[in-house]
Amino acid sequence: MIDEASQPASRPSLVDGAELALRNWLAPGRHREGDRLPPEHDLASMLGVSRGTLRTALRRLEDTGEIVRRQGSGTFVGHIAGTGALQEGLERLESYASLARRRGLRLGVRDLRIETVAVDDRLAALLGTEPGTTAVQVARIVLQAQAPMALMVDTIHPWCSTSSPGSAFPSRSPTRASARRSSAPAIPPARPSA
Repeated sequence: MIDEASQPASRPSLVDGAELALRNWLAPGRHREGDRLPPEHDLASMLGVSRGTLRTALRRLEDTGEIVRRQGSGTFVGHIAGTGALQEGLERLESYASLARRRGLRLGVRDLRIETVAVDDRLAALLGTEPGTTAVQVARIVLQAQAPMALMVDTIHPWCSTSSPGSAFPSRSPTRASARRSSAPAIPPARPSA
């Protein structure tokens, strides 16, 4: 079992903290799409960070569409995600580990299983191969605060697999090389600490 205790302790960076504070400040109900944000120097002062740190945090929020920056006009509230689920959509493919790290959460893994399986009709259609073809499947339970939060199952395309599970894979990586199935509740939104 790999858990949080075995991971090296890491603190969120100043940029992560500024991003989280801005995201909480932009939370639904406080602002409407199109509202103008205060100037950068005011925001940096409010958050207690440098303008460079603030700009990096703002760039991240701009990448997710939560703010819109217009040269010479200012920074405006963009799409405000609802409460609950991960705020990133399908337009930005990012791992649970990366999302959790940006929120200051630490994940662990238990019950890691790597095995060779015969793909069923559904997986064969997704992977563009024949049913019954063997492929390597990696399954694990993702933990947050020692509690299960997701069952992750990855099936590696047969031509990427080697003869034994767990050995190195070739460097080729097609667009549809793996099919992922997740039974994951959303990572809860970050809350300001008291």
